[in-house]
Amino acid sequence: MLRPGPIEICGLLYVLGMLASVPASRLGLVSGIQNVFDTVFVPLACFTFARNMIRKEADLRRLSAAVAIVGATLGAIAIWEQITHIPVLSSTSGGAYGRYSIKVMSLFSAPATMAMTLVMPLPLTLVNALRARGLDRLPWLLAVA
Repeated sequence: MLRPGPIEICGLLYVLGMLASVPASRLGLVSGIQNVFDTVFVPLACFTFARNMIRKEADLRRLSAAVAIVGATLGAIAIWEQITHIPVLSSTSGGAYGRYSIKVMSLFSAPATMAMTLVMPLPLTLVNALRARGLDRLPWLLAVA
């Protein structure tokens, strides 16, 4: 059972305030709600689940491994799209920045979104790679690469 604390209650009030401001924004109703969901509600939900589900150090290690796997996978897909110019999970083609550079579209829709998505797994994975010993270090280093 999830126990909402003061952070979650304040976060939900913030989400409601953001949703109330959507009609006045230039984004439109659907894009505005999607923006609030992606940038405010999802991080709050992740925090709430993590706070309620991580009880032991082993739980934190498993979460770190899952974040590393997701980050490495998303990073590999972004690199693949940049090199091949072929979107992996979308029918939209990448927007061209120049003759040799494209905008990675299918997973991230914008470079800022890609940076937000990949910024968390990298330091978490790097710290785990530095803490691991022997062969346990190899998967973490592969995820960092």
